[in-house]
Amino acid sequence: MSNEAQTYAAKVKVGDITAKFVLGRLADRADEKFSCFPSVPLLAAEAEKSERVVQRALALLRTLRLVSDRATKRADGSQGANRYYLHGPWDNYAGTGVPFPEIVTPKEKRAQLWSQRPAEGEFREGTAAAVAVSGDRAAAAALAAAAHAAAAETEAASEARREKARNARKAAEPQIRNISAAQTGVTSTSPHPMTWTSPHPMTSTSPLEPSVVIPSSNHSRPSLRPSVMEVSASEPNRTEGRPDGGEVARKEIREPGKPKHRGEAATAPAAPVASRGMALLMDCARRDSRTTLTGDLLGTLGRHVEGLLAAGWDPGLLEAQIMAPLPRPEEVRTTDAAVIAKRIRSIPAAPPPARDSTVTPTDPALSAPAVPAPRTVHQELTARTSHECPGKDGQCGRHVPAAGQLCAGCRTPCSASCARGPAEQARPDGLCRSCIQDQADAGLPRCVDGCGRAAVRKDGRCSPCHHEQRGRDHEEAQREEAKAAFAALLGQEGVPTPL
Repeated sequence: MSNEAQTYAAKVKVGDITAKFVLGRLADRADEKFSCFPSVPLLAAEAEKSERVVQRALALLRTLRLVSDRATKRADGSQGANRYYLHGPWDNYAGTGVPFPEIVTPKEKRAQLWSQRPAEGEFREGTAAAVAVSGDRAAAAALAAAAHAAAAETEAASEARREKARNARKAAEPQIRNISAAQTGVTSTSPHPMTWTSPHPMTSTSPLEPSVVIPSSNHSRPSLRPSVMEVSASEPNRTEGRPDGGEVARKEIREPGKPKHRGEAATAPAAPVASRGMALLMDCARRDSRTTLTGDLLGTLGRHVEGLLAAGWDPGLLEAQIMAPLPRPEEVRTTDAAVIAKRIRSIPAAPPPARDSTVTPTDPALSAPAVPAPRTVHQELTARTSHECPGKDGQCGRHVPAAGQLCAGCRTPCSASCARGPAEQARPDGLCRSCIQDQADAGLPRCVDGCGRAAVRKDGRCSPCHHEQRGRDHEEAQREEAKAAFAALLGQEGVPTPL
């Protein structure tokens, strides 16, 4: 197979589909000399044509000088399959030097078309440039008047759409106020909100007749979300006569606090349930944006703070605990909301006893110092696990394992000038740990393995050499055990004994 022959066979122009296919099959079988010798019946079977059609295709390829063939003979003198030679760039186009015609792909056609610069014609009739070139002032004035009329018509259509949207918002304002009131609390005019867990609606035909249950095709789960069902139940007919189908009202309900008109300031969304604990948390959020809580966490912590207030806790103490300085984001791997939640949940259920009856318990300025500001997680872990170095007149600040211990930077260098470490704090001679170990090993004999270290083991070796020797002894013992097991296996009945 020759990739070069296959690529060229795909590009060359033949003019006949059968001849093109036969040329491709010859290129697929081409050897290093760009030749092959398939039989005509084989080519006919692959082309799904008759042998006469394939022979005509081969004759066309010979006429186009794409293929040349030679007859072959077998050893018995009979004629064999012809050997076909393919011509192309590899043999200088059969020695002629004239390239064969090649097909032009759509991409090449586009490239040729784009390479030619298009000739520009005259301006389209009726355009501003064509009128200006013609010099007809009446036509130019008529064209300018038509342009002004089109601009005025477009502006009028835009103003009509804006007016339609404003009227829709004005018509929806009373209904939105009723729905907002129904969200914060049940009023005498607002219906009871319905959810997918609510029972089926009941109607009564008269005070003396029993209620009639409205049937439902799906009793297990509704086809709408709970939020959509609540809005639909509270205002069933609020979309009638609305050009927008009630989408404006639904959007304003889903996004409370968003300004209704352009230019108005956004307002904070109303609390879903009014309580003292939630009001205290929202008051803290207004004073410090980092203490803002939202969603289910606001409701859960609001109920917890409500219980603390009911137990007798002073609001000022709770606010001081909540609004204590929060850690910087780089100090802890958590969010501000998680820190606030941990602070609130760590407050004991019983309030502290009053220290002085003359101090007003509700005064935040006087009662706030009773609760110390909580430390960050990093400060807490540092205080429990390490101590600060007292060196440099107490200004070092590095963490050390024990109280009163100096860090490596504050300790004096080794008196032996070994440059291996600072001097030990408990040593009066000012030696480092390495020099102390060298002094301890000075009176001991050297290792028998010749490593130069002190012999501290009973076998006359240092600790590293001792452990290495133990490893070697263990490996030797394992090898001896394996040899003994193999010898015992050879002595068993049925196992051939080696010669």
